[in-house]
Amino acid sequence: MKKRYIIDRIEDGVASLENEEGHVEEYPAESMPEGAKEGDCLVFSDEGFVKDEEATKARRERILKLRKSLFE
Repeated sequence: MKKRYIIDRIEDGVASLENEEGHVEEYPAESMPEGAKEGDCLVFSDEGFVKDEEATKARRERILKLRKSLFE
């Protein structure tokens, strides 16, 4: 079963991830995929955490669209 997360923040060696239910879970930062940063979407499976490039891109586009609509 795959679980989905969004990186809320990474600091002091700890990654805070928001799960699909909106709860924050903490994991060692070294367990994150290389190059992972705040706002990235992740999937956790048997292989560990993997960045979901498609979901991350879609999320960033959605947020950008929302920001633009605020200033119209």
